Amino acid sequence: MHKLPILLLLALPCAASAASFFRPPATMVGIGNAPCSAFVSTYETMAKINRHEVQDPATVQKAYEDYGNFSGTLSGFFASFMMEHGDKVWPFKSTDYALSLAYQTCQHNPTTRYIDIVYLMAKTSFARGVKWK
Repeated sequence: MHKLPILLLLALPCAASAASFFRPPATMVGIGNAPCSAFVSTYETMAKINRHEVQDPATVQKAYEDYGNFSGTLSGFFASFMMEHGDKVWPFKSTDYALSLAYQTCQHNPTTRYIDIVYLMAKTSFARGVKWK
């Protein structure tokens, strides 16, 4: 089992203390402002689609769109974060792996905004030089 969700849970109360890191605005437009429960639901729907348990075209279409938006938010935030802090190394072995870590953390923090979990992942990864492989 991965230890990242536990690390993120422990670091969540400390997230506001690092003024040197770019912080997502309180008022955001888009899927980044969605609660973690929305990401968890989308992630689980995608797993069901991959197992061929969901075949309703409307559900499949919405899940693909939302998953793409959640993925793009995570990748875009990390790209911006890496440019801001001069780190050229993507700390995860893949975007899907990073999304799985976000999913694990979001399961325990359903009311937290998705972008705040992504921010916390970036902060803990780059501040400590962690490479999640």
